[in-house]
Amino acid sequence: MWWRRKIVLVPFILLTLTSAFFVSRYGQAAVKSLLLVLEVLPEPPARPLTSITSSPVVEQVEYGSDGASYKATVYRPKDGGQHGAIILSLGVNPDYDDPTFLRLTHGIARAGIVTMVPEPVYLGEGLMDEADVDALVAAFKYIHNQPYTDKKRIGYAGFCVGASLVSIAAQDSRIAEKVRFLSLLGPYYDIFSVMQYVNNRSFTFDGIEQPWQPEGMVEDIYARHLIASLDSPLERELLEKKFVSKELGDISKEILSEDGKEVYQVLSREDPSKLDKVIQDFPSSYRSEMERLSPKKSMGDLKAKVFILHDRNDSYIPFVESRRFFEALPEGVRKNSLYTESQIFQHMHPTRSAGHLTFIKEIAKLYRHLYLSFLEAI
Repeated sequence: MWWRRKIVLVPFILLTLTSAFFVSRYGQAAVKSLLLVLEVLPEPPARPLTSITSSPVVEQVEYGSDGASYKATVYRPKDGGQHGAIILSLGVNPDYDDPTFLRLTHGIARAGIVTMVPEPVYLGEGLMDEADVDALVAAFKYIHNQPYTDKKRIGYAGFCVGASLVSIAAQDSRIAEKVRFLSLLGPYYDIFSVMQYVNNRSFTFDGIEQPWQPEGMVEDIYARHLIASLDSPLERELLEKKFVSKELGDISKEILSEDGKEVYQVLSREDPSKLDKVIQDFPSSYRSEMERLSPKKSMGDLKAKVFILHDRNDSYIPFVESRRFFEALPEGVRKNSLYTESQIFQHMHPTRSAGHLTFIKEIAKLYRHLYLSFLEAI
């Protein structure tokens, strides 16, 4: 009968449609995102990406801009074709031997996306500086000019402080129109707000003040930047040894300037309420530099799609900063972007314990974040 002849065609039609999906950009992004999730989890049932793909080409490169010289590591597929690219910033004190980082960079390259990891200029010393933003802009221009990259599919990815710095780089007028996407994990929006969170040991969400305890490394970065605002090299040295390296005990405040005394009172928590005055008294050039280290400064210049993932329990940057970041995106950018909150990350590592159903739900969020990022790069 006619319907029997037609029903026989159904499996062939389904097979054709399925095959078409998996060879499409959407299908490739879906499969490769799943494989990368399995790659970065600490104890997955399997890591098929490693088993079925070739090891990437790994090379050290040097590049420059405006007289400055930078270094980076590039991970790229072996096939010799043109591929989308991701420039990745790990943030402060990056650990290039971290197993999760190595699985991530190799996994992205195995999935067919070039990955460039610039060496930090000052971030490796626990300091934030515009030089690291300049290095990220120069990295984009470098990778954009390579024969193995698809110039229309280049974006940035960043973690924590690195996430904010890549978003500042993406606002740069030299490259803003060319940056296709930002994949951000735990960025801050306003550096001065983060200083307040560290100082107050709390943040406000939905009108309610919530307690928050920053990690020691965050407190060190905060201390370094308050101390760096002082004019006296001797005061900076003494306060660094007191509050960062912990080499000194008590310091006689009589030897400090008025500005030095106020920084001391804030960092010793003798009088935390003086932070506002300390910030107000920053030298104008230093305050301007700090403002330029906030994505908040030039959000209207951002053109790229933005995908943000932030841990609700982040002890490095409170999740409210990512909410503010997303809400401040230009309307045309925000409608094509995504903001997601998670509960299984411990500062960039998906290792926080959770029940099975919760874990599956949270991994689905990570998968969606990776899928949208991959869809722009593949």
